[in-house]
Amino acid sequence: MLKISVVVAVYNPGRDIDELLTSIDAQSMSAEEFEVIFVDDDSTDGTRERLQEWAGERANIQVLHNTPNSGWPGRPRNLGIDVARGEYLFFADNDDKLTPDALTSMYDYARENDSDVVIPKEIGVGPGRSVPRALFRRNIPDAKLVRDPILGILTPHKLVRTAMVREHRIRFPEGRVRLEDHFFMMSCYFAAQRISVFADAPCYYWMRRTGSGDNASFSVADPVMYYQSVERVLGVVEVHTEPGVFRDKLYSHWYQAKMLARLRGGFLLEQPEDYQESLLTELRRVSAKFGLDERLFPYLGAGSRARARLLLHGTMDEIRALASAERGVTQRVRLRDVRWTDDGKLSLSIDSEFVYADGYPITMQRDGDRVRWDVARRVPEVSLEPIDVSDIAGGVRLHTLLSDRRTMELQFCEADIRPTTGDRLGAHSDVLIDPAEAFRDKPSETVLDLRVRLNGLGWASEVRLPVGEVTTLSSGPFLGDRRVEVYATKGYRKLSMRLVAPQTGRSGSAKPTSLREGRTARLRWEAAHYARGALRRARRGAGRTRRAVRGRLRRG
Repeated sequence: MLKISVVVAVYNPGRDIDELLTSIDAQSMSAEEFEVIFVDDDSTDGTRERLQEWAGERANIQVLHNTPNSGWPGRPRNLGIDVARGEYLFFADNDDKLTPDALTSMYDYARENDSDVVIPKEIGVGPGRSVPRALFRRNIPDAKLVRDPILGILTPHKLVRTAMVREHRIRFPEGRVRLEDHFFMMSCYFAAQRISVFADAPCYYWMRRTGSGDNASFSVADPVMYYQSVERVLGVVEVHTEPGVFRDKLYSHWYQAKMLARLRGGFLLEQPEDYQESLLTELRRVSAKFGLDERLFPYLGAGSRARARLLLHGTMDEIRALASAERGVTQRVRLRDVRWTDDGKLSLSIDSEFVYADGYPITMQRDGDRVRWDVARRVPEVSLEPIDVSDIAGGVRLHTLLSDRRTMELQFCEADIRPTTGDRLGAHSDVLIDPAEAFRDKPSETVLDLRVRLNGLGWASEVRLPVGEVTTLSSGPFLGDRRVEVYATKGYRKLSMRLVAPQTGRSGSAKPTSLREGRTARLRWEAAHYARGALRRARRGAGRTRRAVRGRLRRG
């Protein structure tokens, strides 16, 4: 038996499939040990013919043809499952790519842990391709639903035991069905005896290619169709669980991420009014069917609790007002100090707080041991009592990460984190970075960008670490024949790390500037930053106007 069958649903990828093909040829696993099954969903761009030619030169590649076009990846993936000969299945998208050791690493890890499902470290590339940071901080040989954050990424890019899939008759829904990957993966999770997380090294790059008009995920789903799919996934949970805390915790994932999140400003206010009304109707229908109400509040963030109350008792106008106020929540970061310690480590002192899009801080009311978010104070149009968040108020965290500019792999930095104790919502972090560990096994030209991620009360913001008022920094330690340098990137003044050769004072690939850029450069950057923000807001406003006009024309 082959070790792995890689199943790829294909439809009109054009040249976007090139990187996947290259990554298949680059696999360290022997071609005799795995197969790749391309299932072409009646492409019209010549991809099927190209794949057939490509497969003709490789004994472990086969191309199937599904006709007529099914319009979604479910049926092609099922056809791949039917003919697969591997001990494990792996589902790849036609515009993504594998790392060279992906198949070998996943298979060895699966055999070592007798895993039915392996969740490999995945890196999202492009807008909308976010991957949960916490999930891949360490290997988890025996991960559990609810206890471990495995619901955070339900893409089908997993290693799944073929015998389990066939024994339990697990299939992807066919036809134009949203969340088909959620349905399939949740069915696998409930069937699996052991689910494992492999975090030692990236295995898969989940690409967002904005130029591909044939990618179904780019279009906004009709609310009726979309929430039929949400119902289908919640139905899987209902069948496999009993009423109680475990089921409620599972329900809360889709309630928050796929229902209440649709009432946030970043999504809701960009839709025409008829779409908003249809969305509200579907949300209330699904909530009533599965009993999604205040019982789930302990598992929701502050904003979600407010939206849940409005979903139950509020008006569309109130929901829009809250969406407008909560839209664009981000963080205000301040780098207070950066220095080298006597033992050659980089010490950072960082403060950050959540702010609304206009820069106004998110504040909490503190009364003894009770903490409340007074929504009406910020949004007087909303008739809501202050939202009690006492149970989650202490969970604000400020993580510092090192992002490899070439591979986009992330490292969490060692830190002492303390939530803010005043009325503002934020945290302080004292960070210690060991350069020897940060650059371990990395090429000498590696550049590491520093990022900060603020999490708390259901809000999250991740940004590059700004230099701010810091203007001086002494040279770092040597690693081999190169010195560690921390510098401010040109123009944007974000903090990064690199290795430099002493004789040149700089590496050939980086284009940094000194931290000593002065007030003029800072003011120049701030002016450009606010100008870009104004342009983005103007474009969004124009887009909303166009959509509103189209909506009125359709209704008229």
